[in-house]
Amino acid sequence: MSEPEAKQNVLDGIESCRKAFSATASSDNPDLCNHRKVVQEVTELLESLKEKVFLKTKKALTPAYLVLESSQNVAELAEELDDDDDDSVQEFGDAVSQLQANADKLKGASKQHSVIVT
Repeated sequence: MSEPEAKQNVLDGIESCRKAFSATASSDNPDLCNHRKVVQEVTELLESLKEKVFLKTKKALTPAYLVLESSQNVAELAEELDDDDDDSVQEFGDAVSQLQANADKLKGASKQHSVIVT
């Protein structure tokens, strides 16, 4: 049960990141452009982690779930975003920062708990 769950969370997280990127693609707001760049970097990081053996372990469940949760939040905020409203841009930026932190935790956990197959 736990084997596909962490990987599925990462795959769903990638999809949410792509939705957030698409939803903000038409904005010329410089802050949003920076946040969009971070979302793209997180997407690339998650893409690189999605086939890791680590995602088959129980230790991957929590960090993968946190990535999923924060990516869904970013996608929801991106859909509702008004790029002329500084508060909504700031809220989106905070959510992107949280997503990046959670993705970095997942990456760190995957390096810390590597599996060596001989």
